Amino acid sequence: MPFKVKILAIVVASSVMPAFAHATSGPGCFQVGNLPIEEPLILRSGPSVTSAIVSKLYTGKHGIIAENGACKPYAVRPSKQWCPVKIYDGDTTVSGWSRLAYLLPSHCP
Repeated sequence: MPFKVKILAIVVASSVMPAFAHATSGPGCFQVGNLPIEEPLILRSGPSVTSAIVSKLYTGKHGIIAENGACKPYAVRPSKQWCPVKIYDGDTTVSGWSRLAYLLPSHCP
C-alpha cells in the first residue's frame, strides 16, 4: 500500500471513532466538589439557573462526568462559568450544563 494511502486510511479510521472514546480516557473528566455531601450538583439543560433541571448528581454517586466543550462565558471568573458536560452511567448518557465551581478536575477512567 503506498504511503499516502496508509495515511488516508489512518485519518479515516480515526475520524469514525465514537466521540465518547475521547471523553473517557485521560484528562477531561470531573467529579462533584465544593458541595456538602448531601447536596446534589444540579445539571441543567442550558447555562443558566433558570434552565430546566436535567439531573442531580451526588458526590461519589454518579457515572463519569466528561467535558463536552468549552466553559463559558470565558471572560468571567471560574465560579461564574458554566460548562457543558456529559454523564456516562452504564448504558445511559445525559448531557447538560454545570457551574464550574462545583466540578473538580479528574482523569477519565
